[in-house]
Amino acid sequence: MLVYTCHNIGFRPLEPDDIDLVRRMHNEPDTLLHMRDPWPVSPLQQRDWFESMSRRRSDVTFMVCLVEEEQPIGVWRLQNVDAVNRVCEVGVDIFPVYRRQGYGYQTYRMILAFLFDHYNMHMIYLHTAAFNHNAQSLYLKLGFRETGRLIESIFRHGRYWDNVLMCLTVEEYRHLYPGSGQP
Repeated sequence: MLVYTCHNIGFRPLEPDDIDLVRRMHNEPDTLLHMRDPWPVSPLQQRDWFESMSRRRSDVTFMVCLVEEEQPIGVWRLQNVDAVNRVCEVGVDIFPVYRRQGYGYQTYRMILAFLFDHYNMHMIYLHTAAFNHNAQSLYLKLGFRETGRLIESIFRHGRYWDNVLMCLTVEEYRHLYPGSGQP
């Protein structure tokens, strides 16, 4: 059952039946190269990850679904939740067959609404590799701004790349999306 919806997509907690689908998506070469840890995951490792993640509140993964048929189209991660300062990290992985159809943008809009309007976050941040120009364009379109870099901290494609830090505050969000948070 979806716990939150926004237009034609929603999300729900990850369930045990989802873990093989998530593992296969994680192991897709195009997905894997954009992860901080580019190693494929075995079924046993994925099950161990799921069991460990299921016990935490500060690092949780959710299944993103199309609302009508509750068809899974990707996952989003809520990580490093700092409840005192109301700061968290997010990440989204749309399954390959659903990419380049606007679902990444819609998913992030849903996450921002949920975290700022209902979860009382003050600032949301994410990381992306400097070579991932498509992701950076998406994050800028959503209102995130680059606030720092971990210099040459990602090795891909035979060279070192910066890990780009991008952030969005609740004030910036309210300015970009007027009427958000209103009943």
